[in-house]
Amino acid sequence: MEYFTSLIPETLSKAIGFTVLHSLWQICLVSLIYYIVVKLFVKDNSRAKYNLAIISLFSCLTISVISFIYFFIEYKTVSNASNPLFGQSVILQIPLSAVSFLLTSLSKKIYLLFPDCG
Repeated sequence: MEYFTSLIPETLSKAIGFTVLHSLWQICLVSLIYYIVVKLFVKDNSRAKYNLAIISLFSCLTISVISFIYFFIEYKTVSNASNPLFGQSVILQIPLSAVSFLLTSLSKKIYLLFPDCG
């Protein structure tokens, strides 16, 4: 067992473990939202159901990657005890320009998937 723990650093193994754990409820939440939207709004349109399913799958992937990055940064601690941030979680800071770029590109992709709605 020590052979496997020596291959993967502790920070990485914790991040992977917590990502798997949290991705279970996150994927269930995305699936529930998909089910509600399909039942309430998109009953007979198969193309819209398909496009919504693709968006749901990509959002599951994106949420899992964001969770992994968050947990990897959170569990990457400095071993120096004199550090005032020792033991505290690190907040993931994303520049506003990156967030705006992601939202703009996502809205363009959604418009391409649903051309009749715009």
